[in-house]
Amino acid sequence: MKIKSTTGGSRKMVTAALVASLATVAVGGVSAASGSTQKAKTPAAHKADVGPRGGCDHRPSAAERAKHAEALASKLGVSVESVKSAMEALKPAAGTRPDRATFPARLAEKLGVSEDAVKSALDAVRPAHAPGPPR
Repeated sequence: MKIKSTTGGSRKMVTAALVASLATVAVGGVSAASGSTQKAKTPAAHKADVGPRGGCDHRPSAAERAKHAEALASKLGVSVESVKSAMEALKPAAGTRPDRATFPARLAEKLGVSEDAVKSALDAVRPAHAPGPPR
């Protein structure tokens, strides 16, 4: 293949430029084919919320639990201490999952209020992103 320079440069310079550009494309193609692209890193704050199966594994902090207890107590017209005590008593044993279907009824019994009142209060204070119990 004959290369003719239109700018008056030498044939060697044009050939060198052509070889350099082909080498760059080839190296880029090899790295793309080998999958050596960098992936976006997950922010450290989010890593703490990712569970072993990839789902959300967020555990509320003590401050978040206290705020939730205060909101429930306010909605139910009971003391914050009684809500905290009832929640502690209903905490599932280590290694077991909570029974979300019966939780409102059991909390209502501990607090001496109606189950409907507890369900309404739980719905009112639940964060928008948190799923509710199955109904």
